[in-house]
Amino acid sequence: MPSPQHLLNQALRTFARLWAFLRELAGVLAPCRFSLFVVVAGGALLLSVPQGRELTVRLPDEGAGKIFLFYLCVFIWAFQSWYWARFILDAWFGDEREVVDAGKRLPLRLSWLVDHVPRAVGFLAYAVAVLACLVPGKDATAWIGLSLLPQGLLFYVLLVRRRDMVSGLVRKFPAASAALTPPAPAGAAALRALSPLSRSIFHVTLVAAGGLTVWAGLNPVGMGGFFGSSALPFLGFAAIVPVGSLAVYLGRDGGAARLDRPERRVGRPDRPYPVVSLLVGMALVFSLWVDNHAVRVLADPPAAQAVPLPVAIDRWSDQVASQPPDRPVDLVVVATAGGGIRAAYWTATVLGALQDRAPLFRRQLLGISAVSGGSVGAATFVTLLSQPQLPPQYLRCAPEGASPPVQATWTPGPFECAGQAVLSRDLLAPTMAALLFSDLLQQFIPVAFLPDRARALEQALEQAWPAAGFEASLWSARPFGQWWAHDGHLPALLLNGTHVETGKRIIHSALRIDAQTFPDAFDFTRLLAAPVRPSTAALNSARFTFVSPAGTLGSNGRILDGGYFENFGAQTAADLLRAALRHLQPQGKRVRAIVVLISNEPALARQELPATFGAAGPAPLGPLVRSGPQWGSEALSPLWALFNAREAHAILATHALRDAAGPDGVFFHFHLCRDAQAMEPALGWVLAKESEQWMRAQLRTPNCGNAAQLDQLVKMLTSAPP
Repeated sequence: MPSPQHLLNQALRTFARLWAFLRELAGVLAPCRFSLFVVVAGGALLLSVPQGRELTVRLPDEGAGKIFLFYLCVFIWAFQSWYWARFILDAWFGDEREVVDAGKRLPLRLSWLVDHVPRAVGFLAYAVAVLACLVPGKDATAWIGLSLLPQGLLFYVLLVRRRDMVSGLVRKFPAASAALTPPAPAGAAALRALSPLSRSIFHVTLVAAGGLTVWAGLNPVGMGGFFGSSALPFLGFAAIVPVGSLAVYLGRDGGAARLDRPERRVGRPDRPYPVVSLLVGMALVFSLWVDNHAVRVLADPPAAQAVPLPVAIDRWSDQVASQPPDRPVDLVVVATAGGGIRAAYWTATVLGALQDRAPLFRRQLLGISAVSGGSVGAATFVTLLSQPQLPPQYLRCAPEGASPPVQATWTPGPFECAGQAVLSRDLLAPTMAALLFSDLLQQFIPVAFLPDRARALEQALEQAWPAAGFEASLWSARPFGQWWAHDGHLPALLLNGTHVETGKRIIHSALRIDAQTFPDAFDFTRLLAAPVRPSTAALNSARFTFVSPAGTLGSNGRILDGGYFENFGAQTAADLLRAALRHLQPQGKRVRAIVVLISNEPALARQELPATFGAAGPAPLGPLVRSGPQWGSEALSPLWALFNAREAHAILATHALRDAAGPDGVFFHFHLCRDAQAMEPALGWVLAKESEQWMRAQLRTPNCGNAAQLDQLVKMLTSAPP
């Protein structure tokens, strides 16, 4: 039996060998760190961020062409990761690694690492793509991801056999020797030492990265539409690799290396520049004065004058009073929560269905308070109401298939179908095009001139209208607020944002936002005295973290997603409702307040929100069953408390909204409930067709109670109460 001293010595030797291996591995990874950095950062973006995990959800619905482009972009990223890691390591260690300075041989293990690390980095790119397809939990997307595995393995095998295959081609086709064989002496690691084919790849990848950046800056919607949101991230990563790797190469030996200098000290890169740290430092320094996130404005025509709230209430009262005099006037106020494209699609679906089934709804609806994606859906609905007539294809709107099967006696109408058609677009792809190309590049340029990703998303929203059969200029050339400039009634939009510098809400509306009605709130039109497009107005409420940047309001600070203040829009809706009831009460109007809350978070416990109320009062809250993460509680508990407090504030605001309606008011809540058989819809800016069908079904099936609530509300709006 070995003695304890022998075991200890053996353990120490094992540790020493492991430590030596790790040092050699670190020495190999350091030169090609940028390729590895992009793979790791790209994997973190795609796999740990909710919006990243949803990038591939639409891929199976987009057809063979987009799937092929997805495969192609993954291959390009893997190839770029390998090629530039290989180029850098050849520069550091020489392309003939058996002999180095002073005739010494490179250690066998180190030579093995230099050979295989670039191949492993390239294969890791494929692994990230596979996981990006598996994480959403959608079977069709998972099969696409699994089909990448043999492609990645074949890619790795071809890299391992590359030199043998090149030698075989040269022997079989001597004429190919000139293109495949490096002209410079072995060991020369400059550009002139590359074979003509490899040199061409070197130049083409750099030129392609520049060309893609120009394309993204000039036409992000066109670029996004061509590649799709699933393929674009991988293409973006592929374009980043050569630029950063070239900076690493030029920074070696304290900047002594040049592309046209073959001489270098093999294997001993002294005093290299810290390229990644330097780039981060540049971005931080330039951010002190560089800002390409100014809120987009229209030069002409001038902004419409804000409508005083009493005037808007009187307009509403005048046109709704044509109902039978013995019936109380129904005053409807809607609050719709944030949640990206899921919130937008669900909001447009609910409001469109109400309008189709209760044609007087538009006259009874005083206003909509919306947040984030809910603002996009609400603005879409009000835009449809402003049109003299919907396109003919929506007048006979056939219901699409749904899963689970629809159990309802009514089918979608023109307003529901038109809103869904506008929002059934890949709005994320243009955003990703701008984020990974022009907007990213701008961070390292000391003068702001490149368009940002917020503009790209706005342009995608604008072009969704002509794609759905509407006038092209509907959201692109007209100022927000123009539809309320006439004397008739159109439901008011109150789009909620958050002021970065104070944390207060910013309300953008055609109504005049005064401190008496909306306490402690900023009026957007006073912070930015210039007209903006409807797309900009909607997006200013939906600038959620990192997908869209904070918008700069000149010298008056910045605006972010309204969900940072309160994610249901209930506080603003309550202010609007109280003001309307105060104004109408002295006139002797018989008014019944109807509050409609539209939420879209399946995980939200319904018992936390107000129940339908009347004489019996609200239902008591049930026990909470949520539990936070236990790991890292010492450090993370304050952060989780801040995050959950945001939702708690929203829930508290819904109770205040319920109370604002008074004892005779009625409360309706349309929500999404969890379904074990369905994938939860995305929070980003792209939806799978399956998710769209699922949300349409949620309004019609009895599972969540939405169908019963809709029937009850429609009956209330279309007939006199008992």
